[in-house]
Amino acid sequence: MRPRALALSVVCLLGCAVLFAADFWEEKEFTAWSDKDVEKMMTNSPWAKRLTVVFPRPPTESGGRGGGRGGRGGGGGFGGGSPQARLIVRWQSALPVRQAVVRAQIGSDGAVGPDARAVLDQNAPGYFVVVSGVPGQFGRLSPEALMAEARLERKGKEPIRPVQAAAQREGRGVALAYVFPKDEAIVLDDKDVEFVTKVGDATIKRKFKLEDMVYNDQLEL
Repeated sequence: MRPRALALSVVCLLGCAVLFAADFWEEKEFTAWSDKDVEKMMTNSPWAKRLTVVFPRPPTESGGRGGGRGGRGGGGGFGGGSPQARLIVRWQSALPVRQAVVRAQIGSDGAVGPDARAVLDQNAPGYFVVVSGVPGQFGRLSPEALMAEARLERKGKEPIRPVQAAAQREGRGVALAYVFPKDEAIVLDDKDVEFVTKVGDATIKRKFKLEDMVYNDQLEL
């Protein structure tokens, strides 16, 4: 083989090795995950997806939008115009996410005690989906209002509606938590599942690819 051809073959092999490198949750026990691994699992992984949503400001008493002075301002630290919020939609009931929660609690050298083991071993009665980063003004939404707007959608099937929902304070914002029943289980043949809800006048939609959510040879939701 000519030197140039050999060099190209080596580059290809190296590139393929990088392309098919295993994700950290496949190659390491969760107790060996780094802090960066934990953050990635919770914010940017097959079980946690980011999105940016514009939340239109409600009309003021004068008929405009915003928080006074010609519709500019309005609190929340967003400045003028409609606020943009960077959200995370996360499958909190999925085992790798629960492992990330435990790893964050026990630290890099901690032991998995009885309380942590209970979190890992729990068999959730439903799919637990959390939306983090929602602006604080939506913290007073009732469970009924939250459930009325939320659903899990799959192609060719009826949407799955939540049976429980709650708004929880989270720093300066709000986390919206939903429990969806497993009566009609989500399966790999569904290909994709999309979380959809409406908060105020803003629609939140995030699709998840199910084949990417296989963990220890089973679909983890």
